[in-house]
Amino acid sequence: MPDLPKTAFEKSGRLELARADRRQGQRHFWGFAPLLGLIGLSPVNRRGFGDYRTWTIEQLALATAYVLGPDEPMLAGEVSSYDMWDAWARDLAVAVTAAHVLVFRIDSVEGQPRWITLAGRATEAVAGA
Repeated sequence: MPDLPKTAFEKSGRLELARADRRQGQRHFWGFAPLLGLIGLSPVNRRGFGDYRTWTIEQLALATAYVLGPDEPMLAGEVSSYDMWDAWARDLAVAVTAAHVLVFRIDSVEGQPRWITLAGRATEAVAGA
């Protein structure tokens, strides 16, 4: 997929704030968690994920419109996340329309949905559950 246009989240400057929170969370983990014998994601690291989720949901709406056209808007979406000790990562996201379910793979460098990993009709996804 091509580069998506900037989302409202990016234009507002909130993405840069979320990135700063993520960097702060990484420093917090390596500064304190080893001293306390803690392993896992600290609350400071989790703080920024909600903002990244908001950004990704906005991107999913744009990517869905690019793939399926503006007449089939995204109705729901969700982002995967997993812990990486000192941070978290997101690599997959699901977009649901009235007729389709799309699973996008997210580019780890640029953070944008780049590939469609799975696509199907919504009725097939429900029937296969």
